[in-house]
Amino acid sequence: MTSSLSVAGNIADVAAGVTQSAASGVTAAATPNADLTEEDVAVAVEQARAATLVETL
Repeated sequence: MTSSLSVAGNIADVAAGVTQSAASGVTAAATPNADLTEEDVAVAVEQARAATLVETL
């Protein structure tokens, strides 16, 4: 019976894996942040338009 060990990752430069993990985290956080920003902008534009409408009446 032959035993084998398989390992995934960069054993030559462990820091490279940390950098890649951090980049993945940034990417994962960017999408919900963009959605929230888009929603905030939409609300702000709506409020600004409503205020402008009141001023013109």
